[in-house]
Amino acid sequence: MRNHRSHRTVPTIAVPIVHEREVTGFAQDDTGVDVELSDGTSLRADYLVGCDGGRSVVCKAAGIEFAGWDPTRSWLIAEVEMDEQPEIGIRREGGGIGPVDPAQGGGPYRVVLKETHVDHIGEPTMEELCEALVVAYGTDYGVHSPTWISRFTDMTRQAVSYRDGRVLLAGDAAHVHPPHGGQGLNTGVQDAVNLGWKLAQVVNGTSPEGLLDTYHAERHPGTDRVLQNTMAQIALIDPDGRHEALRETMTELLGMDEPRRRIAAMLCALDVHYDLGEGHPLLGRRDDYLVRAAYCGVEKFLWTLPTLRRSSPAALAASAPRPCAGSPSRAPRS
Repeated sequence: MRNHRSHRTVPTIAVPIVHEREVTGFAQDDTGVDVELSDGTSLRADYLVGCDGGRSVVCKAAGIEFAGWDPTRSWLIAEVEMDEQPEIGIRREGGGIGPVDPAQGGGPYRVVLKETHVDHIGEPTMEELCEALVVAYGTDYGVHSPTWISRFTDMTRQAVSYRDGRVLLAGDAAHVHPPHGGQGLNTGVQDAVNLGWKLAQVVNGTSPEGLLDTYHAERHPGTDRVLQNTMAQIALIDPDGRHEALRETMTELLGMDEPRRRIAAMLCALDVHYDLGEGHPLLGRRDDYLVRAAYCGVEKFLWTLPTLRRSSPAALAASAPRPCAGSPSRAPRS
């Protein structure tokens, strides 16, 4: 949210918020971090958490490797008006056109289009959007008046370490992946929840600084799993015959209860397991009631799959996979 006031405070917790100031660098020592801002000023803090997106200045300045894969596909996404009625629906290669207000119908429309090439310089333009519409539909439907135009790719990367001394990373600054499955927000929020209370404990002197090391240990493996499944989804939308065979095989597997439960749990982050040592089978997992409730509603999320059968809490606990054990081999990262 844009705000022209340069400094505000949240009244209930007295947290200063500085607007319209970009972080340009930092220097850390044994007692804190000096954060350099674009207006020439600086801030002093006990810890710095980089939540500044996939092009994170904090990640780069910390020298943390952002390992993974370069993009192989690119999509345009926009909200626009159209003079002609467009073809509504999802396209086989990903994307499509739909009304912003499905109940009312008509414009404005949300458009997602696969581009013919990946390398781009600068921000996406209306001309590029028109060209992509013609390639996909044979017409641009008289597109005009864009509210916004953006672009995303299938670039997939993850910070090798979520912590460097007093500097930590969260959200897209720690990991980027294709948006397929809608897992990005969930993953970033779980980063924040996991790190937030630990940082508070350390800052308040309640827990030792070593507690912060558990943030990477707990969050990195599960997020790596998100990266793997989004890359798999990209492979599934390729329209050629070999990938169609893969898609048909996956469709058959997802017609079975156990594979469907496992994939649903993975996409909804219900299979996240933090290794907290020996103990009860649910230790380090989500509350069983919440897992059951989420499973019972997950068919709405996986609307293209057969309806999930309701299971007892015991059955759900037994069928929940352990992602940190027996995981499939990974392709080497560049």
